[in-house]
Amino acid sequence: MLDRSVYLVDVVMEKIGRVLKLDSIRSGMLWTGIDMLIFNTWHWWDFIEYRGVIKNDMDRMLAFEIALNTWAGWVDANVDPSKSMVLFQGISPSHYNKELCRQKQPLLAQHIPEVYHLRCVVKSNKQNERPAKLLDVTLLSLLRKDGHPSIYGLSGSTGWIAAIGI
Repeated sequence: MLDRSVYLVDVVMEKIGRVLKLDSIRSGMLWTGIDMLIFNTWHWWDFIEYRGVIKNDMDRMLAFEIALNTWAGWVDANVDPSKSMVLFQGISPSHYNKELCRQKQPLLAQHIPEVYHLRCVVKSNKQNERPAKLLDVTLLSLLRKDGHPSIYGLSGSTGWIAAIGI
């Protein structure tokens, strides 16, 4: 079975647009009893709702941390680790700097920026009763700015190429 959820928590289309609901995981009922759950995140929305209050925006790292804690609580309450493996795929970084655009060589080590969202993932995961295994594609993708398909004439702004062996 394959189920695609845009974010760890719900993103619901409402009259005002896409609303990220930081304290809601309605699609979670589809995931119970699945052998392997691979979670990924960091997509787009128009508004953020938390505790019934809708905002145009808020601190993105705070929103990410709240969503991670909602997700972690769901995993702890609903996943049987003897039956299901939970994996969290790291976030592909953005290479928006015009100097990096269309380059076909890897990023040099001295130019690696700190990845704050990864720190949130690791912190949240340590607090879980049943921590997820982290598939960290963030550093690999960060170094390989030349791996973005748009460089080679393919569309897509978030599709990064990375091979991971488990």
